[in-house]
Amino acid sequence: MTAVNAFGRQVIDYLTNKSGGGVIAGDVVVIDTSNDQAFTTNTAGAFTGGVGVAQETIANNAAGRVLRFGYAALVNVNASVTRGQYGKTHTVAKQATGSASRTIGTFCQFLTGGTSPTATLFPVDLLGTSLSNPMTTTGDIIYSSDGSGTPARLGVGTAAQVLVGGTLPAWGTVTALTYTSAAASADSSIPNTSTYTDVTGCTASLGAGTYIAWVTVDCSTASANALFVHLKVINSTDTVEYAVDRYTLNGTGVSGEDTFSLVVPAFTIAGTKTVKLQAASNVAFTVLRRTTGLNANTTDSSRIVFLRVA
Repeated sequence: MTAVNAFGRQVIDYLTNKSGGGVIAGDVVVIDTSNDQAFTTNTAGAFTGGVGVAQETIANNAAGRVLRFGYAALVNVNASVTRGQYGKTHTVAKQATGSASRTIGTFCQFLTGGTSPTATLFPVDLLGTSLSNPMTTTGDIIYSSDGSGTPARLGVGTAAQVLVGGTLPAWGTVTALTYTSAAASADSSIPNTSTYTDVTGCTASLGAGTYIAWVTVDCSTASANALFVHLKVINSTDTVEYAVDRYTLNGTGVSGEDTFSLVVPAFTIAGTKTVKLQAASNVAFTVLRRTTGLNANTTDSSRIVFLRVA
């Protein structure tokens, strides 16, 4: 049986020689950007444009086959090369020269050594040496440690950490979301006065942090007059108001009842503070209820919930 060598797919262009002289099989040529569908030769070492290898003798101004990618049966070199080395254009026209590693301008890898090597051609390397891999451990991340793109290693973070920005990427810990709930412990009678009254039980001691809050109250009155209920969330330690709003309830002549809600935008406190819900009304006999009169089985209907977000 006769052995058959299969070298895979070759990409060959049919180009016109505009070098000013003839070339032979194995000569290294470059794409001529001054003429259509043409090649030329040059003496630029490590040329980074389009590079090919002539596959036959091609006279000046004649057209012929030029290998661009794939297996080359011959690459003409300036001196003996070693199998496995890489090739780049030499400072002598039509020749390649060997390189121990891929670097800027390398366009092939030699499959055999000597002065008449075979090779496989690939697109010209433009970025120089390959990336130096700084990773050592599972989960490592590569990032640029300076403006020139020097690779650096960031080791894997611990559980619950997240990647944060800054001068350099780093692992940071996010504050876990926690909440504090303060429910009404008894019905609170709100007098007919402009003075705000604490809603019994709706007081919480909060540590330093940033919070948002939700307020729900159940209100009833025996008055037939239009009722206005004012709710306030206040830091009683520093006398700082975080939210104030007004709600309307119409009496029926005997009684009236409704449920109101208030969302408190994000606020930040330093140190431990007492934050409470207060209320005021324009009508006497207004009650903020612990249980909903419309459903006596619903307890703690009036409450304030604080969610710590940072």
